[in-house]
Amino acid sequence: MSKYWVQSNGARAIDLVDPDLGEIDVADIAHHLSLINRYSGATERPYSVAQHCVLVAHSLALAKCSREIQFAGLVHDAAEAYLGDITSPVKRRLNSLCAGIVDMLEEPVESAIARKLGAIYPWPPEVFDADLRMLVTERRDLLGDIQTRPWGVDVAPHADIQVLPWDATYAEGLWLARFSELAP
Repeated sequence: MSKYWVQSNGARAIDLVDPDLGEIDVADIAHHLSLINRYSGATERPYSVAQHCVLVAHSLALAKCSREIQFAGLVHDAAEAYLGDITSPVKRRLNSLCAGIVDMLEEPVESAIARKLGAIYPWPPEVFDADLRMLVTERRDLLGDIQTRPWGVDVAPHADIQVLPWDATYAEGLWLARFSELAP
């Protein structure tokens, strides 16, 4: 084990350089994601990464994507359970300062989680598209009155999804329920 590791809620040590698949736990992931806020907490009420992932998977279901792609959508941000949520502008800035540094940090954890859970990896293009569309949907529903500048994203928000923040316990339970439905 490297000296770079994080403690999980379930008392597991997740190595950030070479994650041990035996230490990756679905319950830990769901719990952590349910307590991590998107947008650095800029929303009026807490809005979790777990809820975002459930909604990405739901949007892929609405688009009639396969169960495998829906599952990839559900777990596409699972590495954030161990790395935290780094906002897109911060990721872009860090990657520009040190070529791809955030990608280098995320890749071993993402790929280990995908292997452990049986998810398609690298994430399919449909997942990136759904994630971006959910971003603008969240912006519409959660940041409407506090938007300061255009985000430069030319995608329409979901007409069929309205984002209302869930309680962390509810988000954790729904993430686990969708996991049970979609996992290979």
